[in-house]
Amino acid sequence: MRSFVLFSMVQALKKSAEVASSRFAPSYEEAKAVYTQYHALRNSLISIDAKAGSFIPKIEFRASADVLLEKTKIAIDQMLGYLYPRIFPELINLAEWAKEFGILRIEEPMSKLSPILVALGLSNNWAVAASALCLIEVLVNRKLMELGLSSKGKFEDRVKRLSSKAKEKSVDLPDLLAPAFYNVRSKVIHGGKEPTPDELNTILQFLNSFLQKTTKLKT
Repeated sequence: MRSFVLFSMVQALKKSAEVASSRFAPSYEEAKAVYTQYHALRNSLISIDAKAGSFIPKIEFRASADVLLEKTKIAIDQMLGYLYPRIFPELINLAEWAKEFGILRIEEPMSKLSPILVALGLSNNWAVAASALCLIEVLVNRKLMELGLSSKGKFEDRVKRLSSKAKEKSVDLPDLLAPAFYNVRSKVIHGGKEPTPDELNTILQFLNSFLQKTTKLKT
């Protein structure tokens, strides 16, 4: 019962953190309140499950309000990911049984990936951002091959090759080498760092725009 109540409290805190971080300029008082509640819940969890301390991170207080909120939101997701299978094993077992007998079909990849993300201090937002960035690269390579161009070389070279061809055909592709996109790509893919909500939105906007524009680019 204590674990279920704790799970409900963590879910409520997640909503509070999302509301606070959605503001243009979250106040330090809001960030501190979320941070303080998170650590109180973390301590409560450890008091009933000592092993949790090895999986649920402490958050350093020294940070700006928006950074503190983002770090705490990731940690809250990790706590929920840790608690869920321990609180609802019956539901998980029922789902597995239903799937085995063809009563219910459940997609498992994210459920298998989530523990790995948690161990690396990353959230589902990172997985979404990384997938979107990979899809952009897939689009670049496929369009190059469709146009009879080489898909070899560094990402920058392939993008320049495709952009040059697009200009010949009067198609204006999004600039994938612009700092607003390219720096975020390096941060997520090569740096393995969590994107901010704005950065994730930028990535998804570039993916959507790039897909629409490359569809117009014909041989």
